[in-house]
Amino acid sequence: MAPLELAGTVVTIHALHSVKATITRLVTAKKAHYIAVLKTNQPTPHRQLTALP
Repeated sequence: MAPLELAGTVVTIHALHSVKATITRLVTAKKAHYIAVLKTNQPTPHRQLTALP
């Protein structure tokens, strides 16, 4: 991701890359938005998403 200018873009992330470090870098360093696939083997984010209305 280093050479890419991603500010204001939407990046889709496969479940394999849906980890906190990657998402944090996209949001803080790259100023991008994201759509991430999450699976049940990631209990905290999965629980947070399923609790949403």
